[in-house]
Amino acid sequence: MTARDVLARLGFVREPHTWTVPGRDEHGHRVRLKVRASETGVSITVPQSGAIRLHPLDAGRLRRALREAVLAYAALNRDETGSAEVTLPLAS
Repeated sequence: MTARDVLARLGFVREPHTWTVPGRDEHGHRVRLKVRASETGVSITVPQSGAIRLHPLDAGRLRRALREAVLAYAALNRDETGSAEVTLPLAS
């Protein structure tokens, strides 16, 4: 039995199209950035305002999470021709 099986039996369900990335806030406390893909776009949620420090490995994880989110967004928004071209809306 894998860890995923155990978590599933305990009722834990992973949010689809959601990735988390560890980091530190400006006071050194641990925080998690949440990258989410939906039908309307890709979003990054930070638990609080202020600067977030990323270790180089965590920056790579953020890059991968963003890449996966953009690919998931493209899969959610394929047109009739099957094209997966992505145009991301930018929030101000």
